[in-house]
Amino acid sequence: DVSGPSGTLAGYNPASDVEQHARIDMDIRDIEAAHASDPPDYVTSKGIYTNGKNSDSNGEFRTIQGFSKDYATNTDYQTEPFAILANNFWGAWDYGDQHLIAAFDGTDNSYGNYATGALGSDHGARKQIIKKVIKLRVEMEFA
Repeated sequence: DVSGPSGTLAGYNPASDVEQHARIDMDIRDIEAAHASDPPDYVTSKGIYTNGKNSDSNGEFRTIQGFSKDYATNTDYQTEPFAILANNFWGAWDYGDQHLIAAFDGTDNSYGNYATGALGSDHGARKQIIKKVIKLRVEMEFA
């Protein structure tokens, strides 16, 4: 078993050094940890989402928010099949960011009523939505 420049990642041997890129998963872990308190610490978790914490990219933190927002400005990304499907369904290239910011802030938008609807008072639902939009929409699309 030969490992690549980053070592073995979950049984996968990458051909290039992706160690820092892979550390974005630690941001997800830390967002979930901030949600373990009662009430959840949305200020801390949003800060990790918008500013990054664990994944360095040329001296700056890579951010999960950046992954989502890049689709609104990078026309190369807009040719990717998952991005096209998501944009056609959600109606925005950066739908993940719009959805997540509303969930973090407890505000209403076309993706959820986190201020006035049932989701606004249900921390369990908001935490799950944040976790799942990050893992199953933003991260999956960017990977």
